[in-house]
Amino acid sequence: MTDDKENIRLEAEQARAKAESERYRAYVQGVADKSDGLEIIQNKTAAHAGIIIATLFAKAREEVLAMSGCLNDTAYGCDDVIRNAIEFLRRGNVIMKIVVDKPVTSANNKFLAALHAAGVLDRVQLYHANVRQPFHLMLADKSHYRFQEDTDTCEAIAQFGMSDLGALVPSFEKSLRESTPYQP
Repeated sequence: MTDDKENIRLEAEQARAKAESERYRAYVQGVADKSDGLEIIQNKTAAHAGIIIATLFAKAREEVLAMSGCLNDTAYGCDDVIRNAIEFLRRGNVIMKIVVDKPVTSANNKFLAALHAAGVLDRVQLYHANVRQPFHLMLADKSHYRFQEDTDTCEAIAQFGMSDLGALVPSFEKSLRESTPYQP
């Protein structure tokens, strides 16, 4: 009987988590659809990060720039992120540059493995940071972003439809200059 109660509790917990994730996804999509730059989205969990990153890939038309620790599988390995990244790269004439603290390859990273399997990994420019990055960042078309100030947590903020990203673009460009290109 105790096992039945535990199973019921676990199922209820999973259902709550799924419902919360769907509410968050709808909220992020609504803000992204408006793209007026007026609302700051709070990102508290790795699941939230995946939702925002997937939405950034979906919104991007020309360029995605990212600074990440290791393109962790929890955020970058979710199905929506992978699908939207592949769709973005298949458009052709697009740019994706990623600076990572720890070099990752398609052999040890779900995101890169999926891009490789889809035949689009060669369109990604990967760089290894020569110094640890002070924050993590993702920019889409220099008007949408996710900014993670503390690289040891998943907490971040995001906005869609900004006309001026202030110091974020120069910060990415500085990180890029201080990094070394590598082949995944």
